Amino acid sequence: MRLLVLGGTSFLSEEIARHAVELGHEVGCLARGRSGGAPAGARLVTVDRDQPGAIAAVTGERFDAVVDVATGALDVLADNAAHWTFVSSVNVYSDIATIGQNTDSPLCETVLDTRHHDFTELSVHRYGGIKVASENAVRERMGEDRCFVVRPGGAAADRHARRRRPRPAARRGAARGRRGRRRRRPRPGARRPRGPH
Repeated sequence: MRLLVLGGTSFLSEEIARHAVELGHEVGCLARGRSGGAPAGARLVTVDRDQPGAIAAVTGERFDAVVDVATGALDVLADNAAHWTFVSSVNVYSDIATIGQNTDSPLCETVLDTRHHDFTELSVHRYGGIKVASENAVRERMGEDRCFVVRPGGAAADRHARRRRPRPAARRGAARGRRGRRRRRPRPGARRPRGPH
């Protein structure tokens, strides 16, 4: 199978690309390359999807499947992809406090923005709204029979688990039923301040 991974150089997309190579698939990774290279056996196509026309490097190629963990390539690549998997997020749900929600639960308001953002620029609802817009675009462009949308709560390859970015503070706090503040743990070997006697 010819597989194109949008990303493929870090975290979840790298693990997807690595696993696909191990299964014997022909894998291409479309990424900026700032996080590293593609896994051994995969081809890295270095592009910045925020730049107009950057994806032209692969527009003439056909793929059996595309795995998209970002946004910004659907319109250019959809006609040459037999199937599209979009990795969304549980952040699409507007209610961040209720436990036991399902796929029919209310979603965040759609945010039409396909730029790459630094995580410091994104609130939970803005990030969720961008993912909602991306999900809608994938379903509309590919049709329900040619796409799959997954909403993981958190995902990273085993080797990245220690350095993966934690959930936004508002989401962590809501999951615990409090605001997003956490008590700091003392550093190993640090002396605890003495309280009143």
